[in-house]
Formats: sequence, C-alpha cells, structure tokens
Amino acid sequence: MTIIVDGTGSGRQAKVDGSNRLYTHAISVPESVQALEDGDSYNFNTDNITLTSAADTPLLYLKYTGTNRFLISRLVVSTKATTGGSAADKPEIRIIRNPTAGTTISNANPATIKGNKNFSSSLSFDGAVYVGATGETITDGTDVLLIYGSDAGGTLTSVEISLGKGDSIAISYKPSAGNTSQVLYAALIGHVEIDT
Repeated sequence: MTIIVDGTGSGRQAKVDGSNRLYTHAISVPESVQALEDGDSYNFNTDNITLTSAADTPLLYLKYTGTNRFLISRLVVSTKATTGGSAADKPEIRIIRNPTAGTTISNANPATIKGNKNFSSSLSFDGAVYVGATGETITDGTDVLLIYGSDAGGTLTSVEISLGKGDSIAISYKPSAGNTSQVLYAALIGHVEIDT
C-alpha cells in the first residue's frame, strides 16, 4: 500500500490531514479571462458608418479561419440620432449565420479598428473582418438573432456564438423608416477557445 506522507511546512511536499485528504490550492478563472491573459482575445469595430437610407445594411462581416473555435461573447451597436427616421419605428439589428456572398464580402473593405485585447501579445486573429456601407449586401446566410435597437443610444448584448474553421457571421442594421442619415458603429468581441 502506498502512503502519502504529510509534508506540511517543508515547502517540498503537500499537506495531508488525518483523514488522508490531500490539500491543494487552485484559482479558477473564466476561459475568456484566461484567453485574454494568453493573448488570444480580440475586438473588431467598424468605426463610424453613415447610413443614408432606411434599407437593411450590412455593418460588419467576420470569417474565421483558425483551428480552435472562436467564441463571440459580446455584440455592440451604438447609434447617433437619426435624421428623418420615424420615432414610432424601432431599428432592427440582425445576426446572420454563415453568409457567403454579397458586396460587403466582394468589396472586402477591412475593419480599421481591430486588435488583440492583450496589448503585450503579438498574436493576431486568423480570419478576415470587413465593414459594410449603404447600398451593400450580405446574402446566402441565415438570420439567427433579431434585436430591436434605439435611434440614439447603444445596444450591448451578451451572446454565445461559436465559430469553427470556415464559419462566418455578419451584423446588419435596418434604420427607422424614413431615415436619411444616421451615424453608428458595430463591434464584436471574442476569444479563441483554449485547448483542454
């Protein structure tokens, strides 16, 4: 029979109590915090976009090409006041699963505000992030989430979206009816899943 000897105070062995329980000390942190510490947590932001119609418009497109899954935890859409938009009509924010075509993808205008949330990390995101504009399109995907927004304010939504290699996601925004000008931005925040 193997016996574990109590090494309390030695600095080289673990403490074992009279009931033969081994004492350990552990710190538990959420995976998103560990990914941030490991330098694999990211923010993607469109910067200001001015929408000049009330048409449904793609704001942000992201395609992931990494090996481990990419977990999106936050979605942000923040708007300034609409010009001409009806106060009785709420704007619509849509999350689109795996879109594969449209002018936002073919125009490929890269997001200019993006980066690793750990300022000491040299890791970079495996994938592409594009910004949309009035008159552009995103097609061949499936709507998976609809959120009503506000004409002058922010919408911060906690989400749980997991992207595998080759998966994509888009955010679209439909301003209030009658809109002729509205400045807004969209952002996605997420991290690469940690190997277990």
